[in-house]
Amino acid sequence: MRITLKAVPVALLVSMIWLAPGCGGDDDSDGGAAGSAGTNVRGGSTGEGGEDSGGTGATGTGQGGASEGGNPGTGQGGASEGGNPGTGQGGASEGGNPGTGGDDGAGGALPETLDCLGDPLLETAPDNVVISGLVTTLGNVIINGALVEGRAASDDGLLGDDTSALNGSYELTVPTGGAPLDAYLYVSADGSVDSYVYPPIPFVDDDELDVPLITSALRTGIADEANVTLEADTGVLYVFVRDCNGDPVEGATVTTNPPGDLSYTAGFVPAPDATSTDGSGAAYIFNLPPGNVEVDATIDGYSLREHTIDVRANVMTITSVIP
Repeated sequence: MRITLKAVPVALLVSMIWLAPGCGGDDDSDGGAAGSAGTNVRGGSTGEGGEDSGGTGATGTGQGGASEGGNPGTGQGGASEGGNPGTGQGGASEGGNPGTGGDDGAGGALPETLDCLGDPLLETAPDNVVISGLVTTLGNVIINGALVEGRAASDDGLLGDDTSALNGSYELTVPTGGAPLDAYLYVSADGSVDSYVYPPIPFVDDDELDVPLITSALRTGIADEANVTLEADTGVLYVFVRDCNGDPVEGATVTTNPPGDLSYTAGFVPAPDATSTDGSGAAYIFNLPPGNVEVDATIDGYSLREHTIDVRANVMTITSVIP
């Protein structure tokens, strides 16, 4: 995952490319829970299926080919004999229920950029993962001497630390024990608000995180643009919605539990009247109470992968939501 920062008039411009779960899997010629289609181009629960007459399971959200007796779910169904193509694009159907697709079953299929939705996460990781990147200011000015710590999400235990070099770079080698690492970054520098950066899923491989730091005055200025008065001892959350390719998602709605004062952006500046994300995929949530906060997003009626982070008072917390 990478966070990059560019200068903007008021708010940060962060293009976050987070690690998204892989949209692939093994070729599957027997359907099952991953789909009734046989040879899958992309296996797993969202794989694209080839032609097969043997599957009996639900295809979930993938694109299914010819299926006999299967339940293609919400994917794009080809010829189906006795199946229930659901809401996807259905081809010829004998004895099946073509669902709500309309002519030839068109409409209702999962967008291709969200075709990894619901894929299982990896269950193993290398013994060590390397987390590296740059620490910068709002104006994309390098910060050297910033403290960067990797900490365990479970108990805030220190996993590794570094100090950003003259070029702003840092690098942490963090042990995982061979399992996905549920961790976050804590970044601090003189004159800046402390930042906590949470990935949307545990670390399962080397990652890059360019961390932006803002001043206290800028945090207040961002809230002013959103027509929000910052309350004492509350947290500010900066959320990015990403698709399976790591690209920003436009038109997404963000939710948190507990809720705060939500403001989407327009041109990376808070837009009080906006009702969903713009091309940046970004949203601010102000005045969140400290403690565990569930973060989720919805696009085209599909709920993405919810995760929980620890929001702290009087700092900036950054995360993203992915399928």
